[in-house]
Amino acid sequence: MRTLHITIPESQHQAVKDFLKSIPAVEVSEDSDPCILPSKALADEKPSDFDGPWKGDDRDFQEIRRKSWTKKR
Repeated sequence: MRTLHITIPESQHQAVKDFLKSIPAVEVSEDSDPCILPSKALADEKPSDFDGPWKGDDRDFQEIRRKSWTKKR
């Protein structure tokens, strides 16, 4: 089996759920937690502004994001 994650408007949630449940080979489970949480960091903040493993890291969030998206996976 494979997993498919979909995001739908609240108004269509029940109809889509019922439709998917009507397909015998489909198993439906609900998860209201988003898989990827958006960052609440401001553009001018740096990881070093926070404690923990980021302490002393002088890169900014833009640089970290830029480098992380250019790597081949």
